[in-house]
Amino acid sequence: MKSKICSKIVVGRKGKLFCLIRRKNYCHINLRKTTEIRVQEIETILHRNRSILLEIM
Repeated sequence: MKSKICSKIVVGRKGKLFCLIRRKNYCHINLRKTTEIRVQEIETILHRNRSILLEIM
């Protein structure tokens, strides 16, 4: 099986996805950053929509 990030062959248990702990940390940190950015964008849109709805009512 190959590593999820660097495509090196992974040695160890069957379900292992990363060759090194650093690579796993890197992947999860980047995933968290992109998720936080998307959530912030969506929250901004929702806040704007709520403001518009309150003005209409």
